[in-house]
Amino acid sequence: MVNVYNHNLHENLGETYDMALRIPINFSFLPTFIKETKFSLGVFRNAGGTVYPTYSVDFKF
Repeated sequence: MVNVYNHNLHENLGETYDMALRIPINFSFLPTFIKETKFSLGVFRNAGGTVYPTYSVDFKF
């Protein structure tokens, strides 16, 4: 959680957060130089209060 503040206007714009659930994925056909694969599902809330769903596929080499 982060508090967003405008230093020029001396105004608090609100709080924002980003949360995700990371799920390990094991594929036998991946190249050996890829050490780990994870799929992430999450949510992002901007300072204005709008919530967005997020996803990603992460590779560790």
